Amino acid sequence: MAMLMVGACHVLIPKFEAISALEAIEQHHVTSLITVPAIMADIISSIRLKETWKGRGSVKKILNGGGGLSNELIKDATKFFPRAKLLSAYDEIVGLGILGNN
Repeated sequence: MAMLMVGACHVLIPKFEAISALEAIEQHHVTSLITVPAIMADIISSIRLKETWKGRGSVKKILNGGGGLSNELIKDATKFFPRAKLLSAYDEIVGLGILGNN
């Protein structure tokens, strides 16, 4: 909701498919996106298959959650989204099951 309050718009696709997501990023000049590791892996794989990738300059922020990104995915994300700040909403301590064990 915060993005809408500052004048941004949301681009929705009916079902996640990496090719559809990439087309939406290119067509709408998406600046921020939210992902999880499996979706990021699909997006990276699909970018590799494209002859040209026009979305590399528009994305400025990627919020990842649901699990940490592997070093390889981080490297690829910074390669294919060079202007993007990569943020993690995933807490490694929670992910390891340390919190919540009384």
